Amino acid sequence: MSNESRLSNSLTQIAIADFADEMASITTPTALGRLFRGTPTEFQMDAGALAASGSARQSAKIDFGASRAPLYQLRATVEFTAVAGVGDTIDFYMAPSQSGTPGTGNVGSTTGVDGAFTVEDDYLAQMTYIGSLSCDDGLVIQSGIVGVYSPLQQYGNLVMVNNADVNVATVVDELHAVFDDVSYGT
Repeated sequence: MSNESRLSNSLTQIAIADFADEMASITTPTALGRLFRGTPTEFQMDAGALAASGSARQSAKIDFGASRAPLYQLRATVEFTAVAGVGDTIDFYMAPSQSGTPGTGNVGSTTGVDGAFTVEDDYLAQMTYIGSLSCDDGLVIQSGIVGVYSPLQQYGNLVMVNNADVNVATVVDELHAVFDDVSYGT
């Protein structure tokens, strides 16, 4: 079909994980949830032990590049401390920024550095909702497509909100998210 979208994988993958500690290499996650391809550009987010029922974490600023794709697919793998309830979600938002400098040009009370995030409806309303990783199969490790995102600015913070009824695992050697570029056409 001439109007279908497809992963083009022509740009370097963007990866978000705890690269400073738990994610020793992109081969650390088990094959079940490993989403990395090639050598991705790495950005820091340590969401280990993220509490259930509304706790959130923000990533360090992500740089989509001056010459970026118009559309990206976000996929994520999350490991919980126990089996999450069917239909529980981890929700993802992007807080766009015109500046790559932490503390400059941020929306929704984000800081531009990896850290805890206080969820308030008016903060989330200033961000772009990307989608949710829905828990569905009775496994501790959940992996899937979250949604698509069109970067409004070159930079942004990924915000992850745990709306599941269980905590994210303390050791986050499985937890990661990736942006892959998408193109249209045949």
